[in-house]
Amino acid sequence: MNKLGIYFGTQGISIVETKLKKPVNNILIPHSVISPVELLEEKVPVSEKIAVLIKNELINRRIEVKEVTIILSGRDLIIRTFEMPILPKEELLTAINFESANN
Repeated sequence: MNKLGIYFGTQGISIVETKLKKPVNNILIPHSVISPVELLEEKVPVSEKIAVLIKNELINRRIEVKEVTIILSGRDLIIRTFEMPILPKEELLTAINFESANN
């Protein structure tokens, strides 16, 4: 079974298809291709435009997989920590939303 890995990195979006843990397709969608897409129409969210770019690359290369792994660089994430008291399950989500919005 083939697997697909998608990495949103500093150079662009890297897509790697593997078969039996060996790469069979390696695609790079550079930022220079992604950036102009934003200018096409302001009403369409950037995330949808990027999804279309990825979909088109997969179709053009005839890549069909059932399992995908998506990777973000640690530098691209904001990680927050905070301490929480023991709470009933029904209050937990509200408390987490409150703490994350106020930290």
